[in-house]
Amino acid sequence: MRLIHIEDDGAFTLVEHYDGDVPPYAILSHTWGADQDEITYLDMMNGTSREKRGYRKLEFCRKESLQRRLRYFWIDTCCIDKSSSAELTEAINSMFRWYKESKICLVYLSDVLTSDIAELRSSRWFTRGWTLQELIAPRLVEFYSSSGQYLGSKQTLQLTLHAITGIAMPALDSAHVSQFDVEEHLIVGIGASRFKIIVSSRPLLDMETVLGRQHHDRGVVHRILLQDENHSTICTIVEHGIKALRKAVRSHSDDTGRVPSVSRQIHFQRKQSQKKDEFLARIQAYLLNHANGVVLWVVAVLNLMESAARKAMHTFADLEAKLKRLPVELSGLYRYHVEDLQRRSDAEELLKVRKALMFISGANSMRRRLTLGELWDALAIPSGLEEALKSNQDPIELGRIHIASWREFWWKLYDLCGPLVEVVSLSEGATCPVYGDEDIDAKDHVQLSHRTVQDFLADRETAGILAFDDTEAASLIQQTLQDYATVVMPPDETQYCAFTPKEGSDWRHSLEDLAEYLDDKRLLPW
Repeated sequence: MRLIHIEDDGAFTLVEHYDGDVPPYAILSHTWGADQDEITYLDMMNGTSREKRGYRKLEFCRKESLQRRLRYFWIDTCCIDKSSSAELTEAINSMFRWYKESKICLVYLSDVLTSDIAELRSSRWFTRGWTLQELIAPRLVEFYSSSGQYLGSKQTLQLTLHAITGIAMPALDSAHVSQFDVEEHLIVGIGASRFKIIVSSRPLLDMETVLGRQHHDRGVVHRILLQDENHSTICTIVEHGIKALRKAVRSHSDDTGRVPSVSRQIHFQRKQSQKKDEFLARIQAYLLNHANGVVLWVVAVLNLMESAARKAMHTFADLEAKLKRLPVELSGLYRYHVEDLQRRSDAEELLKVRKALMFISGANSMRRRLTLGELWDALAIPSGLEEALKSNQDPIELGRIHIASWREFWWKLYDLCGPLVEVVSLSEGATCPVYGDEDIDAKDHVQLSHRTVQDFLADRETAGILAFDDTEAASLIQQTLQDYATVVMPPDETQYCAFTPKEGSDWRHSLEDLAEYLDDKRLLPW
């Protein structure tokens, strides 16, 4: 940090200090004048600062600093070499800390000539992008007119500053962030900021209240509500999901084989169809009313409902009751699935789920796309290598989950991993999550459904036996790939894999068999 040192004779010199060696200092907050008027770093180095109008700011800082027995002060225009992009970037990143660690922040209002509050209110200083941090960060902030007249501190002017900026009173009173509402802290200074973005996963009543108050007081708050922006997308997803759910329900509810007469059969079918339509309409209305703009929640709930419907032995009432038991927060949905999984799964199955999640998460961390086919093979690797290598049949082929289609594999995977994962299909070069009754291919990618899933799985209290961190995931992938390579290309000849042709066999046929064998091993590209 570069500071201006006040010499014994009153002269100014620039001195550099490093962390741990920074003396007590004052810091200036001001509005810049014309380029030719402000004192720059080069002016300080060349000794050409006295001729500029901005020199009065240095004299002002010298006077106020010495009155407080401070021999150092900081002014951005003088202390930062703006010709160095690296220095400028570092200074911008350190600005809040520099203001916070100062003994006093001196606000020099060059456009305020008197102590009139009305003149203070109209000062250009309050329209700057830096005002918020320079007002909140320092413990002591004092305001001065262009003639150096004391106007008050941020404590004595608290009501006035709150009225001008909208900054919460506790923040102006040097309170710690945790001592006032997080919503207030996020939204403070909207009027004094050039741009402020606040992202919330779903609407918060407290946030809405504070935003409403800011809009009423200042009239400058613009909002983009996700439930409005995402409404058409969610409607489309729900429509596709309801169609898929209708098919899943039909496969178990439309069996009329035991209805004896034709007339009774027609009546039964009509009644069942009416019940189904009413049920699906209620499901659709519930999803649209509770989505609150969160697309991921809608997709997760539709998949959970379809998964439940495919298991049969569910009445419409059962499915509707299940829907209303599902949490409306993503984190709650994750916990719900883990608790349900622990109730219905044995230890071996839970370990398989953990392995699948670790492989999927680890692939994401490695910025590597994992396909359904590759995961299918990863889960097929036997735990006992020594026994596997003695097998007469290919251990990978034996260990693969039996499936008739890749959609079946996805549903089996989803039954275990639930809303924690998703399949992403490559459509014309763009990625989009698969939902509803879309086709699924071995080359489609499987990934964690959201960044919050990774955070959830890292928390041992919430994820329980499924919990793991990035290091564990990376270690599992490395060991899995080593085991896979050993099984697929064993160091010694085995019954299931012979790299050399048997006596009397044709080399060409042996090479074809080997090529076919290797081509079937989906995890080899890793």
